[in-house]
Amino acid sequence: VEATEDPRETARHGEHLYVMKPTMKSSKKSEGKGTWSDDEYAHPGLQALYLRLKSFQRFTESWAIFQRAGALGTFDKWLQPTAEGAERPLLRVASLGGGPGYELLALAWYLRELAAARGVRPPRLDLVSLDLQPSWEPYLHALPEPDGVEPEAIYGAAKGGGAAKAKGDDDDDDGDLPPVASLFGLGARKASWADAMDDEEEAAEEAAAAAKVAKDAARAKADAEGRDTYRFAQWDIKAGVTAQDAAGGTLDLCLVSNVLVYCTDEPSADVLAALLTSGVQAILLNERGAEQKMVEMVERRGVVVAKLLDQTSAAGCDDRQLIFLPEGSPPPQPLPAGAIEAVFPNVPYEEAKTGA
Repeated sequence: VEATEDPRETARHGEHLYVMKPTMKSSKKSEGKGTWSDDEYAHPGLQALYLRLKSFQRFTESWAIFQRAGALGTFDKWLQPTAEGAERPLLRVASLGGGPGYELLALAWYLRELAAARGVRPPRLDLVSLDLQPSWEPYLHALPEPDGVEPEAIYGAAKGGGAAKAKGDDDDDDGDLPPVASLFGLGARKASWADAMDDEEEAAEEAAAAAKVAKDAARAKADAEGRDTYRFAQWDIKAGVTAQDAAGGTLDLCLVSNVLVYCTDEPSADVLAALLTSGVQAILLNERGAEQKMVEMVERRGVVVAKLLDQTSAAGCDDRQLIFLPEGSPPPQPLPAGAIEAVFPNVPYEEAKTGA
């Protein structure tokens, strides 16, 4: 935004595109167009606001599905004890329609925490975002390397310098949950993001600067060591190119986050089912709607579907977090209540499902 000729106008126009969604409102539902056109998605003002408003939501929802999937053993193959000096297993993951890659960031940090809890080393990671919009790529490469600085180090720097708050400190209610500013280098949200450009709060600026320093240090360390966990490749699910070909090789897992709303059709169901017959061991899906038509479509193709959220409440069906597994896989048993200690409670929102 700052590099454009008129940053303020860029911000205002991006905010207009984000709020008004002109392409979606001018299109018939049957046309299958997304929320924004390719040109609108590429607008730096829209991207800046999109990152600011969506990043933490995507991160927390992804962490929640990884916790549920982890409790079912989805990642066990890559978290086995290895001999000292032995090469760690490589986990290759593609986020389909992954945009700037916050799902991949959440996975990298989650696996490191899970490995530490189990007393093993985390796997090596090859994480690729496959998306139709190529202008997301720079944001992906700005993500902190998982083997660089600790998430807590970024959090601590953003909170005002020095080490992160130690576990067990309880002088504030939300101290153990990283705010948006600390995770992603963003300032405080205001009623109008464009107006906020004129009046950034000093504390938010300092937090953003500290977080940027921490992330830059992680990137520099990764570059010096020849590491590049995150990659980007342009991909269109409807173009006839496989995700493996777009990613440049074999994939172990795939992630889908709030994408099915654009591609719940028979050809896309063919693509997802084909992934599970060509080496992909699971597809983890986080979606908006409680009822996903894609479930029935892939089940007709032999795919095993595990529903991760409670299906026994008065609200009934809840398809917002799913795992697709290859044909013949034993269906995982539903997680009992209290099976996991959620890092982000009530994500995705479930309070309305009580039926009281």
